[in-house]
Amino acid sequence: MKVNDVITEWLNSKKTLQNYSKLFEYFFEKAIFYAKNKEKTYFGFKKNSLSLLVGGIYLSAWVSSGIDKGLWMLLDNRLTNILNNEEFSISIVKSTKNLDFKLYWLHTNNPLNLQIINNSIDLWESFSKASLRIFQTRHGRFEREDFINNKFPIKYFLKKDTFNLENLIQDDNNEVQKSLNDSRENRLNRLNNASTLVKKYRAISTYYVRNPDVVAETLFRANGYCERCGKTAPFLKKSNKQPYLEVHHKKALSKGGKDTLDNSIALCPDCHRELHFGV
Repeated sequence: MKVNDVITEWLNSKKTLQNYSKLFEYFFEKAIFYAKNKEKTYFGFKKNSLSLLVGGIYLSAWVSSGIDKGLWMLLDNRLTNILNNEEFSISIVKSTKNLDFKLYWLHTNNPLNLQIINNSIDLWESFSKASLRIFQTRHGRFEREDFINNKFPIKYFLKKDTFNLENLIQDDNNEVQKSLNDSRENRLNRLNNASTLVKKYRAISTYYVRNPDVVAETLFRANGYCERCGKTAPFLKKSNKQPYLEVHHKKALSKGGKDTLDNSIALCPDCHRELHFGV
């Protein structure tokens, strides 16, 4: 799901705003990025508003008509130089009047001012803090069905196909180690209900995130011996003193192989390399 698809659909009936589509796109992409608690923050539109919201209150929104017309953006109590611009106004969020902290609305009617906001790191940091603090207010704590209708949790708009490869591999190895440290009974119970499909992330190359229980159970089954040549693992790993074997999929995941015990085998490095590169 893409932010620009939602914005384009909303702008189809807003001819006076269509020339600013790129500014809207950049603004809401940054709002989604900086917003905290992405599970409970929604993005989408109604006839007269395009908005990011939590509970019963906007975090940011463009209202296309009525007395509330224009951009509304939630800030914490850190005021910045941008507020000296006569095309912007600021007002207190009424639900925070009697709290020990205050939140504020930044408002402008001019779509060109989105460019100023998009380039202001201070504003986005203020917005980010406000997006977390709003959950301490009564409007931020409840969820109204009529508010979130035609809107989706912003986690669905995050770019999921690009990751730091080193971190991804390390996280995968950590999950395998957690499975190895768990009991076999727990692993087998999870495997009985596990999906045979794998998550696939795009980094510099494609890295398949394996089921850690499949890896751990394959290593347990091998018991320190290569399941191809029968030789003892060549050394013990420095990290956990366990025999070093590599788990290989008989039919490669990239060719549609399943992430299952039947399709997995524990190999010594020589056998593993031979299967990949040998004649």
